[in-house]
Amino acid sequence: MGSMASDLGYGLKLAKLVGERAVLEGEHLDDVVAGCFSCGARRSSAFHRSPVIYDMEWAFALWGYWGFLEGPPEDLVAFRRPLFAGAAHDYDRQRAIADTVPEHVVRLTASDLRADIGAWRDWFGVPAQPA
Repeated sequence: MGSMASDLGYGLKLAKLVGERAVLEGEHLDDVVAGCFSCGARRSSAFHRSPVIYDMEWAFALWGYWGFLEGPPEDLVAFRRPLFAGAAHDYDRQRAIADTVPEHVVRLTASDLRADIGAWRDWFGVPAQPA
């Protein structure tokens, strides 16, 4: 079942705040906020503390919604779209998004993610597309 972080309401507020700066590719902001919040809350729980702004920035960076001057890789956008579609109204989908992230990736920083976004397939265990 995982472990519960404290003060998740504040974490949702932080996710909405970071979501205001999110770069969407035809996605719904409410779905993106819900999915990224679930990932950020998972990260804060892994560190046994309440959510902080860095957890939400990490989550938005992980999925390529925040912190990229040139935008995320197109194949990451194609990968995330069906995962996030409808997440605002589907708790199981939110859990599935959070469960997609391996434990070792939870321990990375947002700047690590932004610096190496090309490794997103390795983070999620997605095989490389044939050339």
